[in-house]
Amino acid sequence: MAIATDQNNLYLWVPEEPDDPTLMGTHGATISDIAWSPDAFQLVVSDHSGAVSFWSVIDRTLRFRRSGHSDYARSVDWHPNGEIIISGGDDNMLLFWDTLGQITSREEFSTWVMDSDFSASGDQIGLITFDDAFHVLNTNTWSRT
Repeated sequence: MAIATDQNNLYLWVPEEPDDPTLMGTHGATISDIAWSPDAFQLVVSDHSGAVSFWSVIDRTLRFRRSGHSDYARSVDWHPNGEIIISGGDDNMLLFWDTLGQITSREEFSTWVMDSDFSASGDQIGLITFDDAFHVLNTNTWSRT
């Protein structure tokens, strides 16, 4: 289990060691969301500085941190194929990242992207914006409903 604290710390908790969570690292801003890779070897984390951070669970190190959003990065999720990460933020953007931390695409919305998640198949992204509107983005056709 990955846990974020109010001191911006990221911990890894293993059931076999319940009294000894491992500090993965500290973010410079409030952690807003955490997502596991499909193989459970990596974490991606968003924070209020607009950064998205990629962590290795195997060696418990920060692989890299990228500034992609110009305002809070509120949500992150990992595509079921393990090759695409999305992040949504207060800059009205849904960003698409590769596993090397490069932005490959972006979708703009009329207001903040509060939460975003891939469907189990990865064929759709469901997201909610600050105005309580629910959007579905088809990842095969890139059409919105």
